[in-house]
Amino acid sequence: MRVTVDRSDPAVHRVRLAPGSDGGIRLDAAGVAALDAAVADAEASDDCRVLVLEGTGDTFCEGMDLQAVVDGAPDAAEHVRAFASLLGRLRRSPRPVVAVVDGKALGGGVGLAAVADLVVVTARATFALPEVILGLLPAVVLPVLHERLGPRRARWLALTSGVDARRAVELGLADHLVEDPAQLERALRPILRHLLRASPEAVAGLKAFGDAVSAHEPDQALRLGADHTAAMVSDPERVAAIRAFLQGEPAPWWRSLRGRNE
Repeated sequence: MRVTVDRSDPAVHRVRLAPGSDGGIRLDAAGVAALDAAVADAEASDDCRVLVLEGTGDTFCEGMDLQAVVDGAPDAAEHVRAFASLLGRLRRSPRPVVAVVDGKALGGGVGLAAVADLVVVTARATFALPEVILGLLPAVVLPVLHERLGPRRARWLALTSGVDARRAVELGLADHLVEDPAQLERALRPILRHLLRASPEAVAGLKAFGDAVSAHEPDQALRLGADHTAAMVSDPERVAAIRAFLQGEPAPWWRSLRGRNE
């Protein structure tokens, strides 16, 4: 798998998964390392506000490089751990992550989509976990699937032959369905525009705070939320941003899509 990054709009890093030398978009060691580096670059960029993951042609990602397993690659265990680390990095990333699935997602590719904050699919998208028919478990992606779907639905998905785009939205595996792939960019535009209007600090805080409250009982979580909000509404910078919003003015962190009309 090759990884390219389109930075024509510095605020939106569009990371494209492309076929490697074997012609497939598979999670080989080099591809996982390149994707991890692209995510790290986005996180380190002061300009980047949104990270978009997308495939090429009719494929998002075909999952594990099975040929490397058959060939007895000596670093197979390290490779699996590197992919797990990548999923963790995407899950914790302070940048909002949008996955665009226009075609098939298999195995680890399903995990790459599921870990995203927002998943946009076209009508030709499909999701499948073939691990059990190979005598394996989708163990690396199950944690993010549990978050997306819950344990029962994640297990159900692993025991089926897969789902199409419409069913993926019904299950909660995807968030937005674009019937006509030719309209994908038009459908993606308002999603990116909204994310570029969000406070980067608030986005990062939202992702971190979600983990914090999930570790507490509901009553404790409510108190934690109240304390957090009380501190925020006492912050002069946040109060100024709220005032600007009420007066119809843009907040200081708002960005526009480059080359796009608001």
